[in-house]
Amino acid sequence: MISITLLTRNGGQLLQEVIHRLQHQKVSDAVEIIAVDSGSTDGTVEYLQDSGVSVYQIPSKLFRFGPARQLAFSKTSGEFIVTLSQDVLPFDQDYLRVLVEPLIAGECDVVGGRTQTPDEPSVFYWEMCRAFYFTSEMHKFASTRGGVKLSCTSMAMTRQSWLATGFGAAPYCEDKYIQTILQRSGFRVMVLPKPIAWHGHNYTLHALAKRCYNEGVGWQYVGMQYEFSELLYDLFLQPWNFRNAFGIGIRLGRINSVASLLFFQIRPILLFIGNRILRRY
Repeated sequence: MISITLLTRNGGQLLQEVIHRLQHQKVSDAVEIIAVDSGSTDGTVEYLQDSGVSVYQIPSKLFRFGPARQLAFSKTSGEFIVTLSQDVLPFDQDYLRVLVEPLIAGECDVVGGRTQTPDEPSVFYWEMCRAFYFTSEMHKFASTRGGVKLSCTSMAMTRQSWLATGFGAAPYCEDKYIQTILQRSGFRVMVLPKPIAWHGHNYTLHALAKRCYNEGVGWQYVGMQYEFSELLYDLFLQPWNFRNAFGIGIRLGRINSVASLLFFQIRPILLFIGNRILRRY
């Protein structure tokens, strides 16, 4: 059996399309879908239950990514477990087969399924430009992990590898936390060469600041410190690498909010505050 886990909250119509596509995948194994919902008020829970999804509810004030994913995984019964964000839309009916195939073949223990950001006006411009993770901590992490960066937005693993590691108490960056333990424990990790799903966000100033701050907190659980020297480098030198994309964004009207205009200042500053100063989720 293949188990699919989702963390949901007010998923709306996009989540409904995600569920529809997941339920029409071309796989020979039985598939179950498990959702952990943290306080939806838009009918998400009712929709999931009506669609045959097993739903477990937790209060929004208690939500932390690591414990929530751990709860979702604990409710599964499949030999292969998929973790998927509620806003990741599979390209087609082969998504699930392509994602778990290396596990079934015994080629690895964990598979990262790459996603592609849609080039749409509703998507945050710097995500579309693949610049969102420009800051030094992500490059430092990848360089010490064989260039691999797993993401719980789209990932599959064997039950054995999850039972041996787990997501711990990491409130954020739970994917990097479990990747660290997996590789340290000798499990085989790979990332698919081509994207197999769509994934993109739009950010208000508050949402962007909150995310970057929480990432900073999450890196503590991975054992990564965002140094002051890295903050300075990311603030004053890194933006120069994206000057052409900045000009294009201005001309096209895609840099049209405070969040997109000040992104290269907001992200490193909030990362540093979360990682080195306040350090609370």
